[in-house]
Formats: sequence, C-alpha cells, structure tokens
Amino acid sequence: MKTRTIILTGQDKEKTYTAVLTLNGEDDLFCDLTAYNLPAENLYTVVLKVGNSYYMGNNINLSINYHFIFNNANINQDISVVVFDAQQEVVYLKNNITSDAVQDLVQYNKNQNLDKTSVQTASTEELKQEVTTQEDNGDENFFNSIKVQLDEMFKNNPNCIEVENLIKNSKWVSVQEENEDNTHYILGKIFDENNNIKYVCYGVPAVNKEEVNNIDTNLCQWLPLNPDDENSAGYYIMYQNAITGETVKFSA
Repeated sequence: MKTRTIILTGQDKEKTYTAVLTLNGEDDLFCDLTAYNLPAENLYTVVLKVGNSYYMGNNINLSINYHFIFNNANINQDISVVVFDAQQEVVYLKNNITSDAVQDLVQYNKNQNLDKTSVQTASTEELKQEVTTQEDNGDENFFNSIKVQLDEMFKNNPNCIEVENLIKNSKWVSVQEENEDNTHYILGKIFDENNNIKYVCYGVPAVNKEEVNNIDTNLCQWLPLNPDDENSAGYYIMYQNAITGETVKFSA
C-alpha cells in the first residue's frame, strides 16, 4: 500500500500553523489529518482535490485527528489541500499550491452541499489500525505523532547525501513524486548533541534563491548546495520543532 505525506502550513500576524496529511492506499485513500496550533474553539472546513476529484468536510474539530476516506482518488495525482474557517472565510492551512488553487478550493466549498459528495466518513473499524498506531507512539508530541509515517518514508527513499554533508547531525531522504512534472522534495531529521531529534524538516528544490515558487520565505530558509555560492541550486527548507510542531520563522 502506497503512502504519501503532505505538509500544510499557514500563518497570521501572531502565529504559524502546521498540519500533516497522511494518505494511504491507491484508488481508495485512507486519510489522516493532524493539525497543530489551530484555534481550538473553531470548526473547520477541509477541501482536498486529487486530480479532478474533490473531497469536502465541514464543521470539523481539528483539536483531534481527523480521519476520512476519499474514494476513487489516485494517490499519484496532483493534490491540493486547504483548511479554513468557513464562517470567517479565513484560510489557515494549505500545501504548496498557488493562490488561484486556494481560491478554487474555497469556491468549491461555497458551491457544494456536503450531502452531494460521493465521499464517506471512515468507520471506526476501517481506521482502527491507524488510530491504534497513533496511540502507541508514546508521549504526545509532534514527532511521535508522525514517527510511523516518517520512518516508512526514510526506509523507502534514498538518502540525500548532499544535504546531510551540509547540515551537521542530520539525516535526509529524497522523495520522488509520481506526477507529470516528475518533481521531488526532501525530508529531514536534525538531532542535538545527545542524538535526540530536534527538528523535522521539509525541503523543496530551487534552481537558485530567486525561484520562490509560491514558498512562504517567512517559514523557510534557503540552503544553497554550494556553500560558496549563495545563488547556486539548493533547497528552501522548513524546520518544525520536534516536540511542539511549531514552525521556525525567518525574516523575509
């Protein structure tokens, strides 16, 4: 069974927000959305687009994990995600997509009635193993909540040695995405002097520092592959605190 992990980010004037969306399967996707630092009192709308198919869920409490099934959706297709407060029309989270794609998903929510979707909520039995895995991870923290998925990603993808050589006490893998553009991203773990995990990282490639590609540079740090040339090819990397899930902020 294929697994795909998508990092969602967002921010307002005071906070940064993060979430991890894990998809398991190929044509019927078992989905697990874990959000961090969102206002607990709000109810959220989740809109997910896989290829040309949509999933929509309304009035969701994201202070706990949200599980759902997306029927007839291929995990290898392009995926766009937004999480927003429908009443206030405030977008809190999205993956690395354009502003037009964000508006497309928000507009879809306005045009649809949840009862007309062909998507069903996952039953307790169907998701029992996934939920049990989350509960068995030990202490409540960001890294433990994604450890199973992250270990699987590190097991099944090649090491990114060029980044490991640049960042001390770190491990990285390169993940090839199965889409028309044949793109890739990198996942990393950075450890402290006692070999405890300090940051979970996500990076997207760029031909130079100016190729931002809809990346929020307040949440990412530029890492050139040639330390002597700031404008060489490299990666924009997002760092999340392994305990809290907080995203490290940088000056634009």
